[in-house]
Amino acid sequence: MEKLAFIFSKNKIAIAVIALIFIAAYCSVGYHQADEHFQILEYAALKLHLTQPSLLPWEYQFQMRPALQPAIVVCIYNVVEFLFGSNPFLVNFLLRLLSGILSFSGLFLLYKIHKNEFSNQKILAKYFLLSSFFLWFYFYCGVRFSSENWSASFFVLGYCSYFLTGKKKWLQAFLVGALLGLSVVCRTQSAAMVAGFGLWLLLVKKEKIQWLLAIVICFFLLYGFGMLIDKWFYGKWVFTAYNYYHQNITLHKAALGAGSNPWWFYFSYFFITGVPPISLVIIITALSFFALFPWNAVTWIVFPFVLSHIILAHKELRFLFPIIVFIPFMFTKSVQKVDVFFSLLKSKLFRRSMAFVWFINLAVLAIVVVKPLNIHDSLYHFMFKNYADKTILYCRTADDNPYKKVGLDVNFFKRKNLEIKVISSLNEAVAVPTTNCFFVTEHKKQFADSLQNKKMIYCTFPNWVWKFNFNNWLERTDCYYLYQLN
Repeated sequence: MEKLAFIFSKNKIAIAVIALIFIAAYCSVGYHQADEHFQILEYAALKLHLTQPSLLPWEYQFQMRPALQPAIVVCIYNVVEFLFGSNPFLVNFLLRLLSGILSFSGLFLLYKIHKNEFSNQKILAKYFLLSSFFLWFYFYCGVRFSSENWSASFFVLGYCSYFLTGKKKWLQAFLVGALLGLSVVCRTQSAAMVAGFGLWLLLVKKEKIQWLLAIVICFFLLYGFGMLIDKWFYGKWVFTAYNYYHQNITLHKAALGAGSNPWWFYFSYFFITGVPPISLVIIITALSFFALFPWNAVTWIVFPFVLSHIILAHKELRFLFPIIVFIPFMFTKSVQKVDVFFSLLKSKLFRRSMAFVWFINLAVLAIVVVKPLNIHDSLYHFMFKNYADKTILYCRTADDNPYKKVGLDVNFFKRKNLEIKVISSLNEAVAVPTTNCFFVTEHKKQFADSLQNKKMIYCTFPNWVWKFNFNNWLERTDCYYLYQLN
């Protein structure tokens, strides 16, 4: 670990981080969870006249989702269309790249304001430096144009603005309040972090009331700006935060629709999906930090946020994504405290354990930055790029329809002249003159005889991958096959 840190200077680390952000933004197509697409991109598609209200998720009817991110999509889409023509894939790449830049800007400032706490201990300083920028889930989550990621980024920028020195007090109050306001505009649940930070400023830091009042005023000014964007989107004044609370908390629609989980869900599920032993280290770190530093600002931010999500019936791991940015500080600070009593940093067992954890982390990181999240985006791109004329896409079942996911239509990446037809028999897949006609399936063997005279023009996996189809593993992997009918 120490040798690795010395090999990479800070300039080289910066170059590596920038390169990894760009690679992840380019390769990490798709979405972690369907809301990332259907409640942002498809909402934007409505304003771009690519879809209609009846095809949007049920949340649209109840006006529950803030419109800030869909508005950003609309702006970028229009600029790209003006400069290069319609290209939703370039738009999506730019959104991921912008997300990565925003996310890692917050990480950089977070590192900057806390690094001096470890300046007298070189080993801890190296731990903090590397873990601040190279944990695998930073690149997985950081390039997502999701409400969780953008809310976290704005919160961290607001949090760091408070600790930055050399700023005029009024400007500092504006930055803190405005950025925290944007955090809650993007995701209402982040109000728990904002409330915790506000209480720390009032009760622990004992900031002046007039300065805190300035932050509160700036917070509500930006929140009002978010409501103005909501009015533009929904066509009337709405309070999306209340609508969200009423539908998902009062009426329990989230729990009824997506299921409920026990209070220990986050611990057990994160232990598995967070990649052991990394996940185990993080869980122990968090619990230790709360006990060792009860008056630290990070405890007042993270603890109420986690507790509020534990209490809620419906749980998803992505709900906790906003707090992952604090993991390096919590880990390093906890080790620093414990080392006073147990001399952890001198222990060979501890160092070897950390080296093993970092080996696992870097291995996962190497996969995460190049792996697409979904298989359908490459098919969308192929169809959009090559077939601008009238096109019919036949599919055997609704499940085979690549433009319908989780029961919702994908229109953001679909040309208006592309018609989808679900057929009961392959005999119904008729080649129409002057029209591009294709058949798409995920079950190649099922239609092998019927399609033997048809040309396969697209497959999710390139030809060279099939050379490594040992034990027919590709046949057991999700994959789209596209056949030309005329």
